[in-house]
Amino acid sequence: MASYNPAVRTRAGSILLTESRMGTARIEFTSMIFGDGVYNSSEDLRLVTEIRGRRQEVGLNSIRALDDESVLLTTLLSNEELEEGYQVRAIGLMARDKENPEKEPVLYSIVTQAIGPDGEERGDFLPTFNGKMPNIINQQFIATVSNSAEVTIVSGGVYASADDLEYVLARLRDHRHRAETVDESTGETTEEVQRRQDRSIAGIKKKIGSNLDKFAAHIADKENPHKVGAHQTLESTGNPVEFEQRRQDEELDTLRETITSLEEQVATLAPKELVATFTASGVFNPANFPEFDLTEIDVFMVGGGGGAAASTTTVNGVGGAGGGTVFAQNVKITQDSYNIVIGAGGVGGSTSANMIITTPTGGGNTSAFGLTTSPATGGPGGRGQIHLGIQAGNPLGGDGRMGQGRRDGTSRAQNPHNGVFYGNGGGGHPWGSGAGSGEGAGGAAGAGNNSNGGNGGVGAGGGAGGIQSSNAPAVTRGGNGGNGIVFIYARRRSVT
Repeated sequence: MASYNPAVRTRAGSILLTESRMGTARIEFTSMIFGDGVYNSSEDLRLVTEIRGRRQEVGLNSIRALDDESVLLTTLLSNEELEEGYQVRAIGLMARDKENPEKEPVLYSIVTQAIGPDGEERGDFLPTFNGKMPNIINQQFIATVSNSAEVTIVSGGVYASADDLEYVLARLRDHRHRAETVDESTGETTEEVQRRQDRSIAGIKKKIGSNLDKFAAHIADKENPHKVGAHQTLESTGNPVEFEQRRQDEELDTLRETITSLEEQVATLAPKELVATFTASGVFNPANFPEFDLTEIDVFMVGGGGGAAASTTTVNGVGGAGGGTVFAQNVKITQDSYNIVIGAGGVGGSTSANMIITTPTGGGNTSAFGLTTSPATGGPGGRGQIHLGIQAGNPLGGDGRMGQGRRDGTSRAQNPHNGVFYGNGGGGHPWGSGAGSGEGAGGAAGAGNNSNGGNGGVGAGGGAGGIQSSNAPAVTRGGNGGNGIVFIYARRRSVT
């Protein structure tokens, strides 16, 4: 006789059961799936989502309430259309929310075959159909539900309850030929074969019908059918203690699943913390941060700030534009490692003593996780006057106000996790201060004649160089833009 381990309700099944108990779903069992895949004793069957080595899926024949919170489901498994026999190592019960029939059924519960002390497999073996008499397994499954009166099944249509054997009988009769025809494989006439088959079918029908009647009577018998002692029976229900304990264990499992689900929901409300900061190009390896849940992250990136233009004896310099910024939330992590490229800050321009002028360069792009900043599209740098064709809106600076010591660069974007503004523009001459404060501040313009502009902070534009002295002009330089940066944020794993 085949032997199977106790059924284990899956996480998906527990969620559906919880929703049913809350009144937001109605359980509808759809089918049983049979497979020959092997499961190790160390596996957590609650996490299984599909039957391994799936061989057959059979519709359900009948459903019967055992009590208020458990039902008996029945189906008949036949090898009539089976081209190759197999060991039935696992059976899965499929279910769905009847209120949402468009959703795919989920694996509600799973049982695996028992293994003997010598490693022998104790599940059923369904052989290949021999073309004459099909092998039929009357498979039953007990499932815990919230309200057995509310649970339904989807009829499989393969066999149907009391009509099962009548169907098989009709199929066999369809194959009859003339009575005098001889079966070459057995030497019997067709009439002899038909009589033998009728006797076999009648015997099978009687045996199955008798067993089903006995089982139904057994389930309905609340008068201690196992003849156990009084201390082994609960007076409140009349059920054996073992049965009640098993049901309570299942309810505890459901409660644990519900608590786990709530913990996961609470975890999504926890603030994300800084995981890593990149100020130079490198590689991000999620495995190096096991204390964080890195299935998804927030990323704040800043490109390199633009270099500032120097001034001449007559023309005021232009502050560099701030680096472009990108803020992305809930970025999915699917790889073992990610390359991080940090955009370099632009180089400030210069003006020599004999008026040889070099043009500043823009900042480089920062890229990571498939995201890239735009070149120096942060806050525009301040400007004094139009200088070397660098007009308002040019990535190297511009679109700021006139100098006059004002905070000409404009803040581009705020990192919501640390509150700092990045991508600020540099100040224009004369003596304009760059926008922002702290590490993302734009560079200030040079203070005084023949002075250099200040370098921009992280991802910020450089400040314009001070104006050259008309009496003794010297080399002046615009400030360099600051290098870009990447911040990575995620939630810590919950500690249980």
